[in-house]
Parts: sequence; C-alpha cells; structure tokens
Amino acid sequence: RYERLLFLHDKNLVISVLPKILSTFLDDRGIFHKDSPQARRYTCVAFSRVIRTSLGNTVALEFLMENNAGQQVLNCICQAITNEELYDPDDRLNLFEIAGLAASRITQDPEKWCKMLVNPCLDQFKTKIQTASQNSNVQSFMEEQLDSANHYINCITRTSKAFTAKFNMEMKNCESIFLDSLKIFLETFRLDEKIQSIIRPNIKQFIHKMVLCLQKQN
Repeated sequence: RYERLLFLHDKNLVISVLPKILSTFLDDRGIFHKDSPQARRYTCVAFSRVIRTSLGNTVALEFLMENNAGQQVLNCICQAITNEELYDPDDRLNLFEIAGLAASRITQDPEKWCKMLVNPCLDQFKTKIQTASQNSNVQSFMEEQLDSANHYINCITRTSKAFTAKFNMEMKNCESIFLDSLKIFLETFRLDEKIQSIIRPNIKQFIHKMVLCLQKQN
C-alpha cells in the first residue's frame, strides 16, 4: 500500500507519508520488533521495495537527501545486522540490500558506509574459512562453517546490487572495497577441493555481479 503512494507526484503527500513509513520500519514496530519474527521478516521485504520505489521517485529522492535519511537508515540497519539471532539469513540479505542502496544513493559518503557493511563480513568470512580448513576432517562442522562463510559472501553481493552502470562503483569511490573482497574470495581457490566445491558457486555469483557493477554507462 505504501509503495504505491510513492509513485504519485504529489510532493506534499510524499513529504507527509515517507517519514512515517521510515520511522515505522526502523523502530520496534518494524525491523526491531521483539516478539514477532514474521513482523521483522515482512518489514525487511517491504522496506526493500519501498526504498527502491523511493529512489525512482524524484520528490521522494530529494526529500531523503535533504533530510539526511540515508544516515538514519544506515545507523539503524548497521545496528540490526550485528544481532544475527534476530534475523534469518534471508532477512539479513534484504537488510544488506537496503543498506547498500541507502549508502550508494542517499548519503554523502558511500565509501564510509560500504566499508562499514563489507569489512565485518570479510572478517567473518576469513574466520569461517580458517575454522573450516582447520577442521576439514569433521565433515558436518566444516560444512556448517562454510555455509556461514557463504552467507557473508551473499551479504556482500547483495550490498553490491546497489551499483549499476549509471551509478557505478568507481563514481561512488567504492570500487576498491569490492575488488579487495574479490581478492580475498579468490584466495580460497587454493584450498582443498572439498572446501572449494561448497563456496565456489557463491563466489561465481559475486564475480558475475561485479562484472555488472563495474560497467560504466556510455
């Protein structure tokens, strides 16, 4: 329902409704709802759709930029994603996608925010890979660690979805952040094949996304 309103070009309506939507999504009625996983899950999905619609609406985009909404959104999401117990993997991926969009489109310092999103994931990825390598003789534990490592690859991939040929990584000073991630991921191809076989598909997906994100509009 909210998403459709944002397609309208009534400036007063957008300015009136959008702050209420954001505050609902960003407090304990939305992504921080304590009692209902379903409420948090629905909010994560709906929030992603609303942010995408807002970025395509000139009035909404101007309002978000002028009122520093990007920082508000990112502060809340960065707080939320540190609490992994509250969200299932799909919810977290939606949060990373929202954060990537906010960082790249409606903040003054995309590089700062993308580092805050990506670097903790890289640290966790390296830890999970190291633990898996050290325990490769225990199949179930190794697979558990690699599943977690895959999740962190996917979080970075979803963050990168915010970039396009029109809003490319170089333009936003974020190119090195994701290229450094790629270098770290590729190092795992030196590991045992049974480790590679589990994480390779997710790394391929990240590489495919990077090809699209690094393209520049002619």
